[in-house]
Parts: sequence; structure tokens; C-alpha cells
Amino acid sequence: MKELNLNEIRKLQLEALEYLKNICDKNNVDYFITSGTLLGAVKYKGYIPWDDDVDVGLKREDYKKLINLLENDSNKDYKILSIYNTKDYYYCFAKLVCTKTKLYENCKEIKDMGVYIDIFPFDYYNDDYEKFLKKIQIIRNLSVCRYRIKNNIEKSKNLENHQLKINKFRNLKDKLYLFMDIISLPLGYKFWAIKFDKLISKNKTGKYMTMGCRSYVKFGSEMFNDFTEYSFEGIKLKGIKDADTFLKAIYGDYMKDLPKEKQRTHHQMKAYWKDE
Repeated sequence: MKELNLNEIRKLQLEALEYLKNICDKNNVDYFITSGTLLGAVKYKGYIPWDDDVDVGLKREDYKKLINLLENDSNKDYKILSIYNTKDYYYCFAKLVCTKTKLYENCKEIKDMGVYIDIFPFDYYNDDYEKFLKKIQIIRNLSVCRYRIKNNIEKSKNLENHQLKINKFRNLKDKLYLFMDIISLPLGYKFWAIKFDKLISKNKTGKYMTMGCRSYVKFGSEMFNDFTEYSFEGIKLKGIKDADTFLKAIYGDYMKDLPKEKQRTHHQMKAYWKDE
């Protein structure tokens, strides 16, 4: 298989992003660019120079609607992967993958994984947020623990140029999570991800919203009713209008450049064109 370089990966991601945008626009699904993609749009009008992924968010109702639309779409160049439709998938968010590619990361291999864009659900909370947070943190940590442990144990032969660090699980909490992960293995690889998904999505309305599968930053839910257009690598995309408040909550002084030593991707991956 021929390996893809960063420019080829980005080109495929942008094509997937336009495909997703068209599906959403045609079916009145509210999406918004989020995290590093929104930061990139605001600061660079495109990718953060050292970034290699795309992040899209939706409210939970729209998230499930989009997954259903993508599952039933006739375009065979893309496939949606989620815990709802993919047996060996274990993340608490979905990925839209390019089916002509194969991608390997430093974690347990997912059969149909290819060059992807991440799709995150945002969920509602009320004044009991802090109390509810304590409940979901345990399940989320177990879900993350599951593929974090596998990240460090199963060194993929397809990532031979990456020196993966072994996590030593020094403290008691990590050891407890490891123990609970091991005894739950017979229940399935995505057991904790399914548990987390059900727990975090129980509220249909609320005063606050957060992307619990990735962070616990809390926002007023009204923020997610007001969108504007941003330019990202020449593509016009919807994003939260009050991007400044959103980005400051996640990144702090986001307009300040990171030190050179921190200007690197957080992914360890290799992508290839599938053999015809």
C-alpha cells in the first residue's frame, strides 16, 4: 500500500468535510466546527499549521440524525463509524472515514478505519452539573482506560517509526481502573463506551452543554443556537458565533502562539491508499 503524506490526508479530510456539510445542509441538521478546527478557522482560516485532523460537533439529537443519514447514504466513498453501527468500534464519538484508505494508530485496530474526521456529540446539563459530573467521570475514565491500556500494550507493526511510551499505572486510581477494565473484558471491547453514551445523553434539554466525551468544559446551552460562517481552507462552514468565549474556555489565550516544542500533533498514525 502507498503511504499518504500530510497534504494528501488533509485533502481527503476536506473532501469528507464538504460531503458532511452537504448532507447536513440538505437535511436541516445543525453542525458546527469545534475544538482545533474552530481555532484554526478563527486564527488561520484553515488548519492549525501542525494539526492533522478535523473536528465537527452537533447537539445529541442532530448527532444521531446525522449518523443515521450517513449510514443510509448511497455514497460508497465514505463510511460512518460509531458504537451504534460498528462491532469493533470503541470511541464515545463517531468518525467519518474515507473508504479508499486504511489508517493505523497506536491503539487496537478498527477494521474499517481510514482517513477520518471526528464527529462529537454535545449534551445537556442542569444545575446538578457538578454532582452529575462525578458520576460520568468514572465511566468515562473506564472507557478511556480501555483503549489507553491497549494503546500501550499493542504496539502496531504499522507504526514502527513511533516510539510508544509504556504507561506505568503508578497510582491507586489507575490500578483500580485497570482491574475493572480487565474483569469487564468478557462483556465486550466497547462495553464502557456504551455505558458512558447512555449516561451522558439522558438529558434532552438543559441550561448547559458540554462535549463530555472529550472535555468537561461547561457552556450555556443558548450558545449553541447562534451560528455564523467561518472560512476553513476555502470552505464556508458553520461555527458557534461567540467563538471567543468558546475558545477561551478550552484553550485560554488561544491567539497566543504555542512554544515551538509544543507545536506538534497529538496523533500517532500512518495512512495508506488501499490496494485496488
